[in-house]
Amino acid sequence: MKTDDLIQRLGNDLVPVRPLAPPWKRAAAWLGYAGLYLMAVVVVAWIRRHRLLGITGDGWYLVEQLAVIATAVAAACAAFDSVIPGADRRALAAPLVPATVALATLVWGSMADLHTQGTIGFGRETDWPCVVSISVGGVALWAVGVTMLRRGAPLAPRLSSMLAGVAALSIANIEACLTRAHAFSFTVLLWHGLTMALLLAAVMQAGPGLLAWKTRGRE
Repeated sequence: MKTDDLIQRLGNDLVPVRPLAPPWKRAAAWLGYAGLYLMAVVVVAWIRRHRLLGITGDGWYLVEQLAVIATAVAAACAAFDSVIPGADRRALAAPLVPATVALATLVWGSMADLHTQGTIGFGRETDWPCVVSISVGGVALWAVGVTMLRRGAPLAPRLSSMLAGVAALSIANIEACLTRAHAFSFTVLLWHGLTMALLLAAVMQAGPGLLAWKTRGRE
């Protein structure tokens, strides 16, 4: 076979490759899906509980929720950045800032409860419904995120999976706080925090199996 004929035959078999959208667009798509999930759960809870939700007008509560939203957005953007070779790795630490703010508000709220109620509420309140909702919602949103991340180059699968988990669990945490009232900030700090920590450890372990760049097949 002549070289020209070989080149022609190879060219005939080429399939156009559609480039991935920029990370921020893909993160926006995932956040849109997560927003629809959040809205649907809150509306259902609002109807079932006769318009009684866990929303309060307390300033620290609002700061906490805004910080968690910012954590979700930053983690989603960082997750999709993490599957782009050569991306600025400093951006991957962005979720730490709003996450620290959210944690600080919960600690401050616990101290305020101690001052006003004489207790932080340890042993006074359980929160199994939120554990279930955070687990179910967080894993579902994380699974969607991981599916989208597989289209990139997940060279650091544990990190990418963890960032997707932070984003997903942040949204699930917002849902839990909006749909269920909590008497003490420490309840959220302990029950939500421990649930999220355990799930993050699990998704990090699952990362290499689901996002293994060298072993996964072509998509």
